[in-house]
Amino acid sequence: MPTQPPKLFSKKYTVEPRLIIFGCICAMIYILLCAYSNVSFAISITNYIFLLALAFAVYAYLAYYYIKQKHSPSVYCIVIFAAIFHIIGIFSTPQFEDDFFRYLWDGYTFFEQGNPYLHEPSYYFSDASIPSVYQNLLNQVNHPDIKTIYSPLLQYSFWFSHWLFPADILGLKLIYSACNMAIIFILVKIVNARMLLLYAWNPLIIKEVAFTAHPDILGVLCIVAALYFFAKHPKTSALCLGLSVCSKPFAWLIAIYVLLRFKWLQLVIFFLTIAVLYAPFIFQGSELTGLLAFGSNWEFNAAIYSLFTYVMSGINAKILCVILLFCIMLYCLACFRKSLVLNIRGDFLIGGLLILSPVINPWYLLWLLPFAAMQNYTWPWVFSFTVLFSYFSGINLGSESLAAYQLPVWVKPIEYIPVLLAVCYDASKLIRSKRVL
Repeated sequence: MPTQPPKLFSKKYTVEPRLIIFGCICAMIYILLCAYSNVSFAISITNYIFLLALAFAVYAYLAYYYIKQKHSPSVYCIVIFAAIFHIIGIFSTPQFEDDFFRYLWDGYTFFEQGNPYLHEPSYYFSDASIPSVYQNLLNQVNHPDIKTIYSPLLQYSFWFSHWLFPADILGLKLIYSACNMAIIFILVKIVNARMLLLYAWNPLIIKEVAFTAHPDILGVLCIVAALYFFAKHPKTSALCLGLSVCSKPFAWLIAIYVLLRFKWLQLVIFFLTIAVLYAPFIFQGSELTGLLAFGSNWEFNAAIYSLFTYVMSGINAKILCVILLFCIMLYCLACFRKSLVLNIRGDFLIGGLLILSPVINPWYLLWLLPFAAMQNYTWPWVFSFTVLFSYFSGINLGSESLAAYQLPVWVKPIEYIPVLLAVCYDASKLIRSKRVL
């Protein structure tokens, strides 16, 4: 983990012209994205990714400059501009995304009926009692024949958003942007300024949280908070860990290691938190029905799993990927047992899960990047850029020759070859320094 975290408001970290200039450039790019999202004509996916690539170019230059110059950027400027980027994104309309219609629909059914897990959206197609504004949402929910896949913690955030701004994505954006800013404030305490810059200004994070309101960031906040509070506030850590596993199964990869260091009272708090969140739904349905349908039939932007399917059946490829992930977990467990501190290689665990998964959506990297900020490797940040190419799907390209969620053949080489090269670079750097993981 990078050492010597900076003090946010110390005199040493006040303002810096270089950071302000490039922060303003990034802000202008995000303002352009926001403006394009609110005009009558649609921006093409090519132009959309081009603008994000410009933001990444500025971001990459700054990262390179501060790493090579051995100079720490102003934490004050990093945090202020991160907040500005989020504010800009909050006022945009999501582009090339339709998942938020499901979030808003779940918030409505949870708020009005008490349980979003009872029925799939298509059940309500002929229900004349649904107000027209929600009928409009319902008509745009993707995969309406599948029940919701979102876990209780996320459902409570959908409920809260509905209470704040019914049928409006603004509530979701405010909630999730606040969550990401909270992560940034935690990282201020535990990582150095260079790594903080890599996380706080990452265009993928800004896009997926502030611009398109993906709820994963809520679970990420809980897992990061659980690790942060572990030493000094163990009960709070247990509560946060329980909340995190009620957001997405990804969290269990980290949670199982933390549980090994919990005392009995922390374990009670952890399991009690899970019980309280699931209690209202346990006998009336849960996200498992939707998750099973999603997990058994869906493949998108897969990396290693996709390669395995060329030489074996899909089920055998999944079994092999599970075995490989288990091996990664055992390796991380061996490293964990040797450490006296709570040193969990979340970058290995989440990164391994993603690379082996049949589905890699860009917002899944929200789970990876906070842990990448706690280490010093290049490949996660390269991946955060190249994963944007997965937005070149049939539906976003308007292609008649591709299925809706099919990618052109050129996407995966462009996406994954740079990641592989970055992994090789990190490995060579590790070997040269003789660093022990």
